[in-house]
Amino acid sequence: MILGFGIITNASYGQGMLDKVKNAAAKGESSISSVDPATVKKVTDQVMAKLGPALKLTDAQKASVSTAINGYLKNKAAAQPLAVTDKPAYDAKTTENKNDLMGKMKSYLSKDQMSQFLKMKPKAGDKTNPLSAIF
Repeated sequence: MILGFGIITNASYGQGMLDKVKNAAAKGESSISSVDPATVKKVTDQVMAKLGPALKLTDAQKASVSTAINGYLKNKAAAQPLAVTDKPAYDAKTTENKNDLMGKMKSYLSKDQMSQFLKMKPKAGDKTNPLSAIF
């Protein structure tokens, strides 16, 4: 049976969906057939609500950063079935996706903004911070 999963928000900011995909894949029940664009947008908007004011992003930066984060979240969700079925491939995709996001962020942000962005990384396990979805 194939089930489509989107990124689930609330306090877990995407972690709930990732856990569901892992559990279903472990049971042989699921693969991602689609990523819910509305939910990805919601998480992107939550992340941008923190980043925009904190980094004093210009309108052009907001558009670029938002697009990069949206793409990152879609790729993150799409890679989740590999966490159970092919861990080395999952690790490679995760690293590639993270490196791609950070490279884009470096090109969109000033040196000071990038430094501030990296300082905003939430502590491990902090599911109350929307930035946990991208770090």
